[in-house]
Amino acid sequence: MTAFFHSAFIVDLVVLRELQTLVARAMATQDAAELHEFETSRAAAYTRLKDAHATMLDADVMTTALAHIATLTRSPLRDDPEAKRLLELARTVSTRPRYVSKQAYAPLPERAARLKSLIELNAPPNIMQGDVRLILRCLTSLDRFDYLARLQEGRGREPTEDASLAEVCLGLTYVADTKPIGMRDLGAKKSFAFVGEEVFPKPAGGEALASWSRFCGSFSPDSSPRVVAELGVAYTMKAVMMFKDEGLAKCGLSARKRKRTEEALIDYAWALKTAHENGQAVVEWTHPLDDEDDEDDDEDSDG
Repeated sequence: MTAFFHSAFIVDLVVLRELQTLVARAMATQDAAELHEFETSRAAAYTRLKDAHATMLDADVMTTALAHIATLTRSPLRDDPEAKRLLELARTVSTRPRYVSKQAYAPLPERAARLKSLIELNAPPNIMQGDVRLILRCLTSLDRFDYLARLQEGRGREPTEDASLAEVCLGLTYVADTKPIGMRDLGAKKSFAFVGEEVFPKPAGGEALASWSRFCGSFSPDSSPRVVAELGVAYTMKAVMMFKDEGLAKCGLSARKRKRTEEALIDYAWALKTAHENGQAVVEWTHPLDDEDDEDDDEDSDG
C-alpha cells in the first residue's frame, strides 16, 4: 500500500497571495526567475528572524511573569509611555508553549519578579524604569526568530528544480512563530480541508496542464494543496478531532504509531485553533512517499 505524508502549516495569507500571483505569471511566461527570487528572499527573511539559541516557553512561568508585570497598574509609573506600552504588550502576548528566543526569555521571570518587588516597596520611578525598559525589550523580541531556519543554517542549498518550485515556495509562506505539522498519513491518503480552495488549481489539460506540471509537478496529481480560512478552519479542526476520536481506531496502526499520529493530529488541531483565533489561514496537502521507512510498523504491535 502506498504511504502518504500529510503536511500543514499556518500561512501568511498576504505572502501566499503573492506566491499565487508569481506562480500564475511563471506558468504564463514559462520563466522561473521570479519564483527563484521569491524562494531566496523568503529564506533570507526567516534567517534574519532567527536567534542564536532557542528555548521552549513554559506557559506557567510566562503567566506568572505577566501577572507580575500587571502590578505596574498600581504604581506611580503606570502613566509612563514605556510602562503603558509594556502593559499593553503583556495583555496581548501569547502564553502558548513554543520555541522562543532564549536571550529574550531567560531574564524575563526574574526581572518581572524584581519589578513587582520594587513596586511593592514603593521604589522611586527612576529606579523601576530600567526594569520596565529591559522587560519591554524582552517581550518585544520573544518571537523574533525562526526555529526551523536555524536547522538549515550552514547547509548548502542546491538550486530548486522547476517541478518543485511551487511546493518549496509554498513551504516558505508559514507564519514564523509557528511550525509546520507533518505526519505519515496512516498508510492511506487523508485530507481534512474539505472546504478549502485549491492554492494552485490544476488545469484540465492541454498546454495549460503542461505549464502547471512544470512548476507544480511535485504535488500529488489528485491532492493539490488547499487553503482554509475563516469558518473553513473551524470545520477542518472539527474533522481532525472527529478522526482522532473515531476514525483512527479503524486504521490498524501499531500502538506506538497510533500514539505518534494522535499527537500529530492534536498538534494540527492546535495550529488550526491558533489560526482561527488570530484570523489566519491554514494550508494542507498530502503527497505519496516513495519509500516508507517507518520501522515502527514492523517493530511495534498492540500486544
